[in-house]
Amino acid sequence: MKILSTAFHPDFPAWCFPDWCVEEITSVFPDVRFVKLDSTEPILDEIRDADVLFAWKLTERAFDGAKKLKWIHTGMSGMTWILIPL
Repeated sequence: MKILSTAFHPDFPAWCFPDWCVEEITSVFPDVRFVKLDSTEPILDEIRDADVLFAWKLTERAFDGAKKLKWIHTGMSGMTWILIPL
């Protein structure tokens, strides 16, 4: 299983997925491949084989490239920034 996190914000460190969480997840679940991105550039390459996406927003282009995605998780209560027209 691959988990992709695109939860980052250059101006708000509190909105970034912490490194210690990545270390904890990979130590407790060694069969899970966790990819944490700190920029938007590699999203299209990494989302292709991701099973789970943790993100603040999702573009239609990235969604179209997600061939294995089973779960989209967001850390906010509002869905405005993650919903895309289908």
